[in-house]
Amino acid sequence: MHLRSGCERANGCEFCAASAAARPRPPSLFHPLILTKNDSYVRWHEPFTMVLLHVKKGAESLFLYQTSCEADMKDVYYDVTSIFNGRIRIEQLCHDFEELSKHGPVMPEEMQGLAPGQADDLRLEDEWADKCEASGGWRPNPDPMGRRNGRQPSEQMERVLLDAAAEAKTAISKVQVEAKKALSVPLIAELLHLLRGATLVVYPMGLPPHDPCFLTEQMCDEFASAEILSREGISSGEAMLWFCSRHLSREGAVSKALNSSNEKTKVIVKITGASKGPPSKEVAITEEDQLKMMQHFRHRQDQLQVGPEIPSPPTRLTNRLTN
Repeated sequence: MHLRSGCERANGCEFCAASAAARPRPPSLFHPLILTKNDSYVRWHEPFTMVLLHVKKGAESLFLYQTSCEADMKDVYYDVTSIFNGRIRIEQLCHDFEELSKHGPVMPEEMQGLAPGQADDLRLEDEWADKCEASGGWRPNPDPMGRRNGRQPSEQMERVLLDAAAEAKTAISKVQVEAKKALSVPLIAELLHLLRGATLVVYPMGLPPHDPCFLTEQMCDEFASAEILSREGISSGEAMLWFCSRHLSREGAVSKALNSSNEKTKVIVKITGASKGPPSKEVAITEEDQLKMMQHFRHRQDQLQVGPEIPSPPTRLTNRLTN
């Protein structure tokens, strides 16, 4: 049967074959399919199976990571630590972007913390102020901390910096865990390139090299800087992943480490440094739930004590029983 009326070919024409291939087929009971919609057509996709790692640090939920049972644990360690350090770096950059949009680039170290007149008395001059000028001009807005030069970009350029920081912050936030969206190394690199692109739009001549928002092409691919590793970051060689209070070895595949070959496995792993030891176990209930339970039982105890008073037995009967 032809899809187009009036087709005289015995086996159908190319139009009929293309139309039949483009039609979505219904899901089967034995082979379930997932229906996704695009702007112009409908496609059927095979269900994607993966091992999902919910990475935590202590009781704090961080991000989700997708892998497979055949993946090497060395690659998993590298990816997890890269995402962990990349999140820290992006969070710090987003904070610096907010300061950059308010008070302009950072001044040289010898001029930071000085009063407005002290820099002139010491004959200090910021040589990067005129070189790294914002596109569209700037507005005076002195930094109360005395760290930045006080040249705030225009409102339009300020919005470019804030929008880029907000997009990057949302992409790595803990809300993505609730939305079941996993992070990956290419995504972290893409977010760093996004922030770098925003700085090039606002500052076409670039930022001073001593500014925390200064990013090069090579720096966007290096997630763990020396400053991050000295504070909260963990290097790939010193990182340790724990599952059910058991250290996951770097040798072998994921299926061997988790003792499971199921591609739909979902586990919680905790990341620590080599010198930290195993993480402490999480409490069964939170402090807030514990406080609510104590208030409930206290209220219930007060209700039971306020009942009708039971009359005491007569004195004669009490003496007779005691004798």
